[in-house]
Amino acid sequence: MKIINLSMGEGEASAAISSGDPNWASYVETFNESMAQFLSQYIQEGRDFLIIKSAGNEGLDAKDDIFSGITDETVRSHILVVGASSHTANPYSNV
Repeated sequence: MKIINLSMGEGEASAAISSGDPNWASYVETFNESMAQFLSQYIQEGRDFLIIKSAGNEGLDAKDDIFSGITDETVRSHILVVGASSHTANPYSNV
């Protein structure tokens, strides 16, 4: 199994989506469709992988995450979004 670690720095996009910006929403929708198609093909080729993606450092709602619009359950089962779960002195905590 291949582990793919992603920290994409898409906080600006997530924040804009949270605020209702239609341009960013369109961008993320296009990204999600393209990524879902690519990953679906990758799975159909028999590739075994898990994407581990950071939730970000902005404390935004996960529903606005860049991978949140992927609806294909087979693709979604290959994506794990991780983030901080408690308040610490860590400057990279989401709390």
